[in-house]
Amino acid sequence: SDVCRDRHHGSVLAQDSVLCFDPLSGRWSGVRPLSEPRCQLRLVGVDGLLYAVGGGCLLSVERYDPRADRWSHVAPLPKGSFAVAHEATACDGQLFVSGGSLFYRLLRYDPRRDEWEDHKLNQKKKIFIQSKPAVVSSNGERRS
Repeated sequence: SDVCRDRHHGSVLAQDSVLCFDPLSGRWSGVRPLSEPRCQLRLVGVDGLLYAVGGGCLLSVERYDPRADRWSHVAPLPKGSFAVAHEATACDGQLFVSGGSLFYRLLRYDPRRDEWEDHKLNQKKKIFIQSKPAVVSSNGERRS
């Protein structure tokens, strides 16, 4: 097995095993393992499928179909992005992943097109960072 290094938690063992909880029986059972061992990944459900995003040094993304009990690779995270995401969620059938260490980045994955793209929020953030800061005095007047 691979080992992932984490500055906060030391070494973490990367694993490919996956467990599924059945709320009707109250039992956990094993399902098909991931194609690649991962640690510190994000798991997100979208339209009945489960996505394993990044983890450790991986930019790859896998999609699990519980009906077929099968993992398959989908488009990887874009080059220059982050393997360990801060957060991931789903909205309107799309997957959103945020992260970054030197700069913040929000990515959107469209499962229908199997494509990642920078969310438009990134352009707004860059504009904000590049704008000239304003100084506001205690009486509310703006000074440049």
